[in-house]
Amino acid sequence: MSGHGRTIHSTARIPSRLHAFGRAFVGLLVPVGVFLVLFAGFLWLRDTRASQLVVTVAAIVWGLVGVGALYWSFNWFVTRLPARWQSKIEPLIFIG
Repeated sequence: MSGHGRTIHSTARIPSRLHAFGRAFVGLLVPVGVFLVLFAGFLWLRDTRASQLVVTVAAIVWGLVGVGALYWSFNWFVTRLPARWQSKIEPLIFIG
């Protein structure tokens, strides 16, 4: 319906709690994905037959990138939570 230059759209709004749950669920997929990639790297490092120098350099890079990726992914997850949950969970994740 149109009147005086305005258009009215009939869209159903997603309830706030369902929207927050969806954001948290999608946000949780990122840290889980990062963990799976890091675990695959661990398995490669453990089972590879590459030279010791290659394994050493790969392990150092894997460790540094892995810590950064975990920090980033958990931060991404926490920022998708509702504010009241952010304040409760953030200290638990970022202790140390």
